[in-house]
Amino acid sequence: MKKLLIALIALLTVTSCSDMLEEHPKTLSEITFYNTPSEAHAAIIAMTAWLSNNQSWKGFNVYMQGGLSDMLYGRASWATFSDYKKLTTNGQAYTACLWKYLYSCIRDANYAIRQFPKATSMTEEEKQSYLAQAKFLRAFAYFGLVRYWAGVPLRTEENIGVDNVPRSSEEDIYNFIVSDLDYAVKYIPESNTRGLPNRDAADYLLACVYMQLKQYDKALPLLQTIVRSNKYSLVSVKKANDFDNVFGPDAKETSEEVYYLKSEARPKGGWMVPVYYAHPNAMINGKKLCKTAGYYVFYASDKSSIISNWDTRDLRRQYDLLQYDIGYGSGTYLVSKFRDGDTSANPGNDDPLVRYTDVLLLYAEAEARVNNGPNEEAMEAINQIHRRAYGKTPRLKSSIDYKLSDYPTLDSFMKLLVQEEGYETFGEGKRWLFLKRLGIVKEQIKEAKGIDIDFTCLLFPIHEDEYNVNLAIDPKKDQNPGY
Repeated sequence: MKKLLIALIALLTVTSCSDMLEEHPKTLSEITFYNTPSEAHAAIIAMTAWLSNNQSWKGFNVYMQGGLSDMLYGRASWATFSDYKKLTTNGQAYTACLWKYLYSCIRDANYAIRQFPKATSMTEEEKQSYLAQAKFLRAFAYFGLVRYWAGVPLRTEENIGVDNVPRSSEEDIYNFIVSDLDYAVKYIPESNTRGLPNRDAADYLLACVYMQLKQYDKALPLLQTIVRSNKYSLVSVKKANDFDNVFGPDAKETSEEVYYLKSEARPKGGWMVPVYYAHPNAMINGKKLCKTAGYYVFYASDKSSIISNWDTRDLRRQYDLLQYDIGYGSGTYLVSKFRDGDTSANPGNDDPLVRYTDVLLLYAEAEARVNNGPNEEAMEAINQIHRRAYGKTPRLKSSIDYKLSDYPTLDSFMKLLVQEEGYETFGEGKRWLFLKRLGIVKEQIKEAKGIDIDFTCLLFPIHEDEYNVNLAIDPKKDQNPGY
């Protein structure tokens, strides 16, 4: 069984998007793999591997959100996302990869969800636990799909094997996601193997969904539970390089890790985001950003007002940006956030999918929205992040604190939060969908980059590969606008 699991995970890790289209590799459904806790655990790991692939959420999602954001620009074939127009052929192929990996996670989750209740060698409690984890991962994948594509085919454990599935409405997709997460928060483990979902991750994801649906009163209690548990705290930072203890390859189990997609440094594999950000000749403290390579496909520039206005005293700016002219002038910066410590293998940095700072930011917003304006709790959440950014103790009041009296309205507080979210999550692949959720993406891109975005970039196209196998979708009637 152990050899089988290793072989399966290796397949999920190295299979390229094109391989997926051409080879249709075998799925978990073709293996008797759901009877024991160890087999169920392996199945959850295999589902997670689809999200962790560098062409999936852990990679292509980061690049897409970065290039589309108000803080980064894409270069070469990834420049299409920063043009804010109809995607090029390459751009559409990248989005097709993300679609296929998310649906691969859903597919394997569906088989497991159908089979776990039938397991003969697990207790009812074990069945519920693994079922909750599978539903969490399925919900996570659908949440990604619906925000990028709107209504999508709803594939469940009930229609396994059905090729032709029409697009469901956004409402139906969100109802399905909420149903899965309602189960997850009830039965998912309080703690879990690092890299696998736990109760806090489920609470946070469900809160994100409720925020997306503008059901703020439902989101707030979930976030309060995490914040008031006192299980998490921000890693202390006194100088810029101390952020290595948050984002470096050795920062594996920090006090602000809620739910990360894990990585290991290895000759073939690792996390490619640091490689895409680095330049092969760029150095910090006498070491390369990334020893193995550097594609510098994404960069920051003073052309974006949010970058040019970033306070140089902010330790996040000092750590995240490396001034380096790649042919676009002196006001150009590499993303140095995920420097990998000059290791000999591909980068082993984890993808910080949910940090405690993400919880604090969402909690601050939920508090302000429910109360129709900020309160002390909302401002304190922002200030903890702000203090750490300037080398202060996060939970001790400081002279640099934002004052509630300076941001008395919901509108003024949200402008502050939008700024802090950008600086705190810079380079992590979270900004675009955040701005879209708030409904300010057009004005934010215009203000920061001076670009009027085309409506076609607000939703990704359904790729022709889906039409070729799913005849329930009409390429003319069911396509997203502009494609």
